[in-house]
Amino acid sequence: MEAASGRERQAREYLEKHRIMELLNHLTTVLLFFRPEKPRDYLITLLERVRIAKETGVAFPFFMDNSNIVAMFEMLDSAGRGAISFVQYKEGTRGLRKYGHHFNNALNPG
Repeated sequence: MEAASGRERQAREYLEKHRIMELLNHLTTVLLFFRPEKPRDYLITLLERVRIAKETGVAFPFFMDNSNIVAMFEMLDSAGRGAISFVQYKEGTRGLRKYGHHFNNALNPG
């Protein structure tokens, strides 16, 4: 039983060190958000883009497209005026920066 708990501890330390669970949580979130027809191919492409971004030093690709931006604007413009206040704009962009920062950190742990 001692050996099993030692292996479990080592496995847990490894997962924490490399932030594997955080990576898997973020990949799952993106997968469920976009719901691609071929999820395995999508995940492979996503991880390949992460690898290329890390190797080249280029910023990690952003996963939102125009339809996501429009949907977010519509949520902020709950009155349907076609405009949002500066405060709403700042809050929306703060959320995007936070999302991008956390996602980038999860996929580029080192």
